[in-house]
Amino acid sequence: MRAFQILPIEPLLLRDGRPFSTDEGALDATSLNAHAGHPCRLPAHADRATTGYSWEPSEVAILRDIGVAGPLLLKNETVCFPAPADAVVLDGKELMTLRPFEPEKGGCNLRPGLLPLKVTKDGKPAPGYTYWKARDMFQWLAGNVQESFLPEEIGDFLRATSLHGAIDPRTHTAQEGRLYSTEMVVYEQLKKGKEYENCDQKYESWSFLVAAEVSEEEDLCTVHTLGGERRLAAVREAP
Repeated sequence: MRAFQILPIEPLLLRDGRPFSTDEGALDATSLNAHAGHPCRLPAHADRATTGYSWEPSEVAILRDIGVAGPLLLKNETVCFPAPADAVVLDGKELMTLRPFEPEKGGCNLRPGLLPLKVTKDGKPAPGYTYWKARDMFQWLAGNVQESFLPEEIGDFLRATSLHGAIDPRTHTAQEGRLYSTEMVVYEQLKKGKEYENCDQKYESWSFLVAAEVSEEEDLCTVHTLGGERRLAAVREAP
């Protein structure tokens, strides 16, 4: 398999699949989490673009047979993972471990064999811990952590929202069903402001690492479209 790094050039629209309608809350095209599986499909899309495949059913079957592994999330040069669901960093900068327990009184509506998780500390989840660095994740999974263990805060993706609409030239109002918004995930930013004056790394870039079963003769290292609205992403051999 060949390893590739996918670097989004523009904010990406990773559609959540909800249909548009005039119902309340249905006029927004929101994006999935940035670690959603869309990037792992890019090698197949790129292979189609470079070899001339179309979306005919027989050719789609060929694309589905392309082996793909990943993606892994990369912040600058560090591999990151979505934060474990059984660990919550509270706003007081302390880690709460969630463990199953059997209530002494009452009950729950979970399926047989499943238990609720016990909250042992007061507080709200702290922002900035949606993703953990690989070093912290491996320590957590291995159970090799101390009481004072706290993962490094690495922040989260920015979200960019755009408003779209069509104006009726007669009434100068939005046409029915033509006013909607799209939310996109921003993969790079330059930190500005006084709070970042002493920051060693003001530029942040997120990308993806994927592996695909493609031959060495196929040149996939160019610019491709990814996600909704044909946004651009660059592909290069993984470092």
